[in-house]
Amino acid sequence: MRYASRAAWWLKHGDPGKLFVLHKCDNRACVRVDHLFIGTAQDNTDDARSKGRCGLGFHNQKRDIEDISRELRRKATIKEVIMVNTW
Repeated sequence: MRYASRAAWWLKHGDPGKLFVLHKCDNRACVRVDHLFIGTAQDNTDDARSKGRCGLGFHNQKRDIEDISRELRRKATIKEVIMVNTW
């Protein structure tokens, strides 16, 4: 799949190859070349995290499951856990 922002970058600067085309303005529909920059997959992840658009990842999900598991062991019934937590 080709994105319009990637095509805009390509027209102005050439093929970015395996690099990502990222958005300074954080508007994925934007094709203004002065709002775009290129970076690696790690740059893309760091950019998303810095803008609050990235989930916390597997490690935090695992910790949440472990916390819920401990809570289940402490509770008398599963119903009590469901009534207390909104998952």
